[in-house]
Amino acid sequence: MQVDFDAKLDAVVWKGTCETCGKEAQATLRALLDQADNGHDYEEGSPRGGIVCTNQECGERWYLTNMCYKDPYLTCGKYHNHCSLCKGFGLCLADYRTAHCTVCGQHYFRGISGFSCQVCRGRREEEYILNSIPGYRETIEHNRRLDRSARGSRDREIQADGCTIS
Repeated sequence: MQVDFDAKLDAVVWKGTCETCGKEAQATLRALLDQADNGHDYEEGSPRGGIVCTNQECGERWYLTNMCYKDPYLTCGKYHNHCSLCKGFGLCLADYRTAHCTVCGQHYFRGISGFSCQVCRGRREEEYILNSIPGYRETIEHNRRLDRSARGSRDREIQADGCTIS
């Protein structure tokens, strides 16, 4: 299977065989650019997939995935996921349940339930915010110091009256 990466937008850049009816399936560069980055719609017949069977009676749609590695293959969409958060044009991840961690920048198995990143051990999103907004971390730390200082003054006053703070 060859993909012509220098083709015009409406030129057919991929041809293969429809896995449903065995007839020719093809994709234009334009269709692949319009193809969704993930195949979440695979149970609905992959309407956002870039590959369409040329057999009018079949009309099956597919995703062409793994193009980043120049080894494209057809999939219903369940194993099509393109990370658009990665640098450049992104990166093929295969499984739609894989996610890009906004904290550590690595990919991890999110599942359909939204598991935490196993790479950075689930550091919270707040930590990402603290590191990404200039001055935000300093403001939060300053407010915490003020709060501790106010609490310390209050604790000393209470201890002066003979009370114990637990």
